[in-house]
Amino acid sequence: MKNNFHILLSFVKDHSKTIILICLFSVINVLLGLLYRVPFERSMLWLLIVLFIGFLVSIWEMFNYKHQYEILKQQTNKKRFPAELHLPKANGVIETEYQKMIVKLKNDLVSLEREKQLEINDTKEFIQLWVHEIKSPIAGLDLSFQNSHHPNIDDYQEYLQRIEKYVDNILNYYRINSHQTDYNFETVELDLLIKKSIKKHQKLFIEKNLPLHYHQINQRVLTDSKWLLFVLDQIISNAIKYTDNGSISICVEEPETLIIEDTGIGIEADELARIGQKHFTGRVGRQYRESTGFGLYFAFKILRKLNHEIEIVSEPKIGTKVKIIFKDAI
Repeated sequence: MKNNFHILLSFVKDHSKTIILICLFSVINVLLGLLYRVPFERSMLWLLIVLFIGFLVSIWEMFNYKHQYEILKQQTNKKRFPAELHLPKANGVIETEYQKMIVKLKNDLVSLEREKQLEINDTKEFIQLWVHEIKSPIAGLDLSFQNSHHPNIDDYQEYLQRIEKYVDNILNYYRINSHQTDYNFETVELDLLIKKSIKKHQKLFIEKNLPLHYHQINQRVLTDSKWLLFVLDQIISNAIKYTDNGSISICVEEPETLIIEDTGIGIEADELARIGQKHFTGRVGRQYRESTGFGLYFAFKILRKLNHEIEIVSEPKIGTKVKIIFKDAI
C-alpha cells in the first residue's frame, strides 16, 4: 500500500505540468462560456465530460507508469546485471536514447568485469605456480639442514618452517576465496588431527617449556581434514606464541565442542568482537612483529565454510579459551 502511494505521488509529480494545463484550460472554458453567455449548465457539462475523459486517460497512464516502474525495479533489485536487460517500452525518442545509453553502459561494465576477472585469474595462476616452485628449494634446504651439524641449525630450521608457513598462507588465501575450491568432507578422528598439529609444534613447546594437558578424545567429526588441521595449527600456534608461563590444554566439552585453552596474556574485552577480522591484531598483537591477524581470519573463514562454529573467551593476564563447535559430530 505504501509503495502504491509512493508511485501515485511520483506519477502526479511527473505529470504536474499536464495536470496544471488541464485545470487551466477548464477554468478558461468556464470563463469563455460566461463571457459569451453560454448556459452555465452546458459549460459545466462540457467541463465534466473533459474531466471524465482526462480521468480515464490518467488511470490508463497510471497503470502503464506502475508497470514500467515494476519492470525497472526488478532490474535494479538484481545483484548483477542480467545477460539481457528487459527495459519498459520507450515513450519517444528521448527515452529511446536513454535506453540505448543504459545498454551501452551495461555492455561496457560487463566487458570491464570480464577483463578484471581475467587479470585476477592470471594473478592467481602466477601465485600458485610461484608457491609450488618455491617449495622445491625450501624442501631442499630442509633436507640439507637435517643432515647438517651446524651449531645454529635449529634456528635455521625454525626460520625455514616459518617461511614455509607464510608461503602456505599465500596459497591458502587464494584457495579459501576461490569459488572453485572443493571441500572433501569425511568422517575424521579428531585425535589424529590434534596429534599431527601437536607434533608440528612440539619444538616450540619444548623451547618455551610449556606443559601440554591433552588426553585421548575419542571424538569423530564430519569435516575436511586438511582445512581443519590448518585451523588447529593456527590456534595452537597462537596459544604457544602468546603464552610464556603456565600451560596449554586440549579437551572436549559437551556438546561436541573442542577446547584449546592457554594461560597466556589474554585479550582485552573490547577487542573480542573484532577477533577474526582481516588485519586485526589488537593491542597484544602489535607487541609482536610477526602478528598480522591473518591466521585467525583464515580460521574463522574456513570454519564457516566447514559448517563449524568458533567462540573465543578470554581475560587479560589469565588466558584464552578457543571453542570449536562441531555441528556434525559423531
